[in-house]
Amino acid sequence: MIILIQNLHKAKEYKEETLHLAGSIADRFLASLASKNQEVPDLIALSTICLLLAAKLEQPMSPSFLRMINLLPEDQRQKVTKQKLVALEETIIKELNFQMHYAGPIPYLNRFQRFYNIDIEKGNQGAKQVGFAARQFCRFMMRKPEFLNFKASTQAAAAFVLAMNLATSGKAGRLGLATLAHEHYSHVEGIDGHDPLRFWTQGLSQLAFIQQNEFR
Repeated sequence: MIILIQNLHKAKEYKEETLHLAGSIADRFLASLASKNQEVPDLIALSTICLLLAAKLEQPMSPSFLRMINLLPEDQRQKVTKQKLVALEETIIKELNFQMHYAGPIPYLNRFQRFYNIDIEKGNQGAKQVGFAARQFCRFMMRKPEFLNFKASTQAAAAFVLAMNLATSGKAGRLGLATLAHEHYSHVEGIDGHDPLRFWTQGLSQLAFIQQNEFR
């Protein structure tokens, strides 16, 4: 289901926040049904309508149901109609009691990048590498149910630290990845060069209220 949401999101070139909101809507809806032992709807239709709902909330332009359906693979497209999506949309909204919004990992990730002055990715290949890798790690976590046990802020913290380690390691160049120069983070105090979580400094802990042991 999440893979289908991610594929549709990629085809539409929506914002990253839209993707995580769609995944959250789907997860919360299914969790609510499971708590009541209710039947799960068709997952293809559920994936499609969750992205449409997220797009209505996050994107500047209202999405088209028919265009989204046409993006589905042909064998899946035959199982989904606009009427089916509209009915499922109403069911989801009522089941979630109109509480559709969700603070995903991306706003937190943006704050962590600003803390290191690497939030402006254009023209800075190292900063771009960190941002891209961290966002990819967040996408990967959407696919694994065990990550539902972690807050979005903690997921973002782990993704950021891993991306920083990758971009500053000697392996980055050998893998064909951009390297983040030391000058970009030399102003940050408390970085221990031998600790795998060295980039999660006390300053970031105070900013985000997340301690290292929460994602070690």
